[in-house]
Amino acid sequence: MPNYAPLGRTILSLAAVFSLSACATVDVTGYGTSPAIVKPADKAVSGNIITRSVKRLYDVFIDRGFYEDSSRKRVQSAANILLNGLQTSDSGVQTISETAPVTTAALLDDVQTARYHIEQTTKAAEVYLEVASGDAKLVDELKQLQKALRVSEKAVDGFTVSDLAENHEVKTELTELRREINKLRNVTDDFGDVVRARRIASASTASS
Repeated sequence: MPNYAPLGRTILSLAAVFSLSACATVDVTGYGTSPAIVKPADKAVSGNIITRSVKRLYDVFIDRGFYEDSSRKRVQSAANILLNGLQTSDSGVQTISETAPVTTAALLDDVQTARYHIEQTTKAAEVYLEVASGDAKLVDELKQLQKALRVSEKAVDGFTVSDLAENHEVKTELTELRREINKLRNVTDDFGDVVRARRIASASTASS
């Protein structure tokens, strides 16, 4: 008869892990080789959660065309010209690339993708702010969140100008997207409040 004892212990161990991580809603896929529960003792490591989350958001937004980085575009355009030369359209106008037509399904997918990454960044920020030590300056994290907020607001502006933005489903998704951006703005403001309060406290201590 097979020995099922090791299998039973494995199942129990997995159940314990899932029960411990049930309260953490931040998607840590891709943040490391295995998911980790954020604890106060891990502050030095968990501080990177915001940086990595914002980087992921930024890279996806750039790759999917939600946001245009003018400096990156200039470098890429120069490289394209050096490698391929300028492309010429039928009208004789020189262009770097052609824009593909957008369908409702594609726009919905874009908006949902953007909302997902904004939501994950917000949750990462909320978790980090909760476990950050009292002497953490949080300035770098604040700058990262401000960057994510700026990119997100530009993205929703781009979605809104589409002719398909009046579609009922798209309008519903855009409403949800704006709600997530407001949540990101709120947690960014929370970081700003903490940074200002700690600067004031530090200046007061230094002057006394």
